[in-house]
Parts: sequence; C-alpha cells; structure tokens
Amino acid sequence: MKFSKNSALIVFLFFLTGISVFAQDFDIKNYDIDITLKDNGALKIKETIDVFFTKAKHGIYKDIPTRYTIDFQPNLEKARYKLLQNDLLTMPISGIKVHKHPYKLDPQDNYLRIKIGDADETVEGNQQYIIEYEVDNIVAFYDNHSELHWNLIGEYWKARIEKATYTIHFPKPQTDTQPITYTTFTGSAGSTNNNAQSTWLNERTLKGSITQPLEQQEAWTVNLFLPKDFIPYEKGDESFLAKRFVVKNYDTHYTLNKDGSTDVTLTADLKFINTVHSIKLDIENFDAERSFGISGRWLNDHTYYPIENVKWQGGTQDADDPFTIHFENVNAGDERHVQLNYTLKGNIIADADNADYSRLLFRNNNYFLGEPILSSKTTITLPLSATMTKWQANVQSSFNGQNLTSRTEGNDIIIESKTPVSGKDNFYQPSVSIPNHAVQSPSLGTSLQRWWMNNDWLFYPLLLLLFVIWIWYKKDHHDYAAVLPSSRHDSRRSRCFD
Repeated sequence: MKFSKNSALIVFLFFLTGISVFAQDFDIKNYDIDITLKDNGALKIKETIDVFFTKAKHGIYKDIPTRYTIDFQPNLEKARYKLLQNDLLTMPISGIKVHKHPYKLDPQDNYLRIKIGDADETVEGNQQYIIEYEVDNIVAFYDNHSELHWNLIGEYWKARIEKATYTIHFPKPQTDTQPITYTTFTGSAGSTNNNAQSTWLNERTLKGSITQPLEQQEAWTVNLFLPKDFIPYEKGDESFLAKRFVVKNYDTHYTLNKDGSTDVTLTADLKFINTVHSIKLDIENFDAERSFGISGRWLNDHTYYPIENVKWQGGTQDADDPFTIHFENVNAGDERHVQLNYTLKGNIIADADNADYSRLLFRNNNYFLGEPILSSKTTITLPLSATMTKWQANVQSSFNGQNLTSRTEGNDIIIESKTPVSGKDNFYQPSVSIPNHAVQSPSLGTSLQRWWMNNDWLFYPLLLLLFVIWIWYKKDHHDYAAVLPSSRHDSRRSRCFD
C-alpha cells in the first residue's frame, strides 16, 4: 500500500478492519464492501463475505480498531478531526448488525472484536456472513480539502481472497468544478501496486474490483480526496469515546445512616450505540489508607469492608452475580434507565487529620465500564447539617477539580461536573468527615465481618498445621497399636536387641 506524504493523512492506512476465523482452514470466495459516506462524515458499511470452510469451525471474528495515535510530521499542515485528544484518535463503532448468525461484542482498549458464530455448534463448507456497522471520526479536514483513507480489506487475513468488490455512495454528486479524486492500492504493507480497477457509475457512486486474488495478509486500500466543505466540519464530544453505550446522566446518592452504614443508589440513563446483552459493575468496597486487622495491608494496598443488599432495576439481575444486569431486545439507538442499590457497612474510620471526627469511606467511580458520562451528579446525605462536616468535592489528583461545582443544602452535599467525563479512573472523589457523635461505631458483628474479609487467609496455615497434626496423631497411634502385641516378654527378641 502506498503511504501519503503527510503522515497526518495516512492514519487510516493503518486502520485495518480485519476478519479472522477462529482457526485457519478456510478460503474467501467473494468479499463485497458497500460503503455510504454520510453527510456528517461517518461511514455506513455493509460487508458480505462468502467463506468456504475446509474443516468444521465455530465461525469467524472481526476486529475493528477503535483508537490510533497520530504521529504528525513537523512543518506540515496538521489535520483536524471531530475529536482528537493528545493526538489520540478515537473512532466510534456503532449500529453493529450481523445477519442470521449469533454474535457477541468484546470491547478491548484499542479495538472492538465481533465474535460471530455459536460456541456449541460448528459449520463447514459454504457460509455467508453479512455484517453492518457505522464508523465515525475518520475524515481528516484541511484548509482547502478533506481526506479519507480506508482499508477496504485489512492485511490480517490468513486466507486467499479470490474476488472482492466495493461500492462507495457519496452524499451529493461531484461536479466539474469540485471533483472527487481517488487512488487504490493492493498488496502487503508498503506496496504501491494497484491490482484493481475502479469506475464512476454516476456522479455520486464509485465502484471497483480487484483484478487478481489477494493472497494471505494482503490488503486493499482506497484514498479519497474531497473538495473543501464537501463534508462540513463539526466538532465532536466525548460520546465518540463510547464502545457500547453513552451514559447521558449519571447520579450517585450516598446516604449515611445513624448506625454507620451507607445506602448507595446509582442511577443512569444509557443510550446504546450497539447491541448489549448485559452489564457488570465492579463496585469497589475497599480503602487504600486504613488496615482493618493484621493482614490486609500485607497482601496489597486494599482493605475491604462489607457490601450487602445489592439490587438492580431496569433489567434482570443475574442469579449468581448480583452486580450483573441482563437486557432483552436492546439494540443500537435504544435508551434505558437503570438503577443499582446496595449498602456499605463498616465504612467509617477515625479521621487521622481531624480529632473527634470520623471519615466516610466510599469509592466514587465511573462504574459503567469507563463509558463516557455526559452529565454527572453526586449527592451525599448526612445525619446532620452538612455545615458541621469537613469535606472536599474532590481529592482525586487525576481529575481537574475546576470542572466541578459543589454546594450544601441542609444535610446534603451536592457535587456536579460541568464537563463530560470519560474513562474509569478519571472521575472525582469526594472526601467527607463527620463529628464522632453523629453516628454509631460499627457493631461488633460488622467489625468481625470486616476483620474476617481482610484476615481470613491467616487461618489457611492454621488449618494446614491442624491437618499435619491430625495426620501425625493418626499415624503415631496406628504405629503404637501395632506394637502393643509384641510387648509380651520374648527372651529371644530381648536377646536379639542386646
């Protein structure tokens, strides 16, 4: 494939949308790509792949890169994108559909994997896979034009592709004064070959096909050069960072009870960009500063406190894992309101910096898999006036506290983010300490439960020791019983020992 002179233009030469089977033993008889360039610059793609399996396999998977770091060259014009953070380009994949085959989405840090097939069934011979999806934030905008570089077929195929075709539909026709130009390349990375032919069907439809098969790990790239303002530039927001859904509103309410426990309610309005069957929240119930017992800090920096009464609303709670919620008939574009309730116990400790005060322990995170949050609010309800407490809106160094607004209303501390939030760790963490008289100390039962959570491993060596003692005891008594009959006087044996 040929690379553009400006590396800012060639990012999508590396955007390799590859499909691989779970193992080899297959051929691709025909690969058709139908692309619609939307007037907002997104690509709506439909791929039809005819695969011939020479051995029984479960199916195929498709990896679509979702993030790429651009290495801009000095002294060259720097392209603009809808959303670019520290030269890290994020391409959202949405509206995924797979015809007539079951599939699952497996989001990774830098790509989205679509697993197509049934783990309990195998297929062989001729199989057709039809995949639809949409990709955004891929057009590079310059002062006098815009560019789009797309790998029609990525170079990660470990199979021979006998035939391949593409069709690109443009949102409006080209003109003599504003033509659309293109180039295509085939072969391995760095190749300048072009074993393909393309032609305009009309002023807004471009079609092409390869003239000879693509061998293993050979790709087919198309580069489009569009007139200025053919695609209008518009700035994107953090919703581009979503992989499965966007959290439109995220509210967390902590209610500190007189007995020292804390009731927590997480509510979220989710807008799905792809089909989602379930969501698991990894709620954190630990502290990194205080040890509850002997061993907690020996193992790691986390010491735990109990979490109980977990209950979901807005879906079906998993029977085995209460922090997982399942959905039915949720597709791209759908919205759901979900709510998770749980109770923290024993999450009160003496405040080392303020005498006669106790600090409330809780982890205020983006628990929704790090998906972007467009609006967030945290409310902390206390058993006394908030003006009698010592609190900070944020003690998390990775979050810019200037993006927060905070206030007190009666017994409530209310904290809101003025900007969208993305990423699991990039979230604000309030700190609250209250007078000791405001709540009871953790009960003996809660204290013992908390201690056991952090120290139960101490009993494993003890159990092993008891087991060794038991084995020794059984063996010793068994040997003693066997010797007893020989304890009668036997002059010959006595003499033998002499």
